[in-house]
Parts: sequence; C-alpha cells; structure tokens
Amino acid sequence: GLRQASDTNQLEAWCAAAIGADAKSADQVRSGNAKAINALKGAVMKLSAGKANPKLVDEILKKLLGV
Repeated sequence: GLRQASDTNQLEAWCAAAIGADAKSADQVRSGNAKAINALKGAVMKLSAGKANPKLVDEILKKLLGV
C-alpha cells in the first residue's frame, strides 16, 4: 500500500477533479501566480490518499492549465 500512483490516466482524472473543484486557484495559476498550484497539488494528494507522484502531478496540472 506504499506505492506511488504513477498511472497518468488516473493522475489526470485526479488533476481534472482538483481543477474543477477549485476554479479560483486554477484561474490564479493561469494568471501567473505559480504558488497557487500548490493548492491544486494538495487537493490531488488528498484525492489520491497521498499516493500520487508529486512530480507527475505538477507536470499534469501545468499541462491541463496551459502553463
């Protein structure tokens, strides 16, 4: 149970859910506030019960947000 989740399809689903649930942070990231992405990363980690690979989450969030 200690394995990191690195399945990109699952990670993308969690990232999309986090973006959908926190449009304010997503808009802040798109506006150039790089620190706002941490709120979205935290939401993804919560959704994944802490198993999501943080490096991949960062990459996927940036891709989905167009940053």
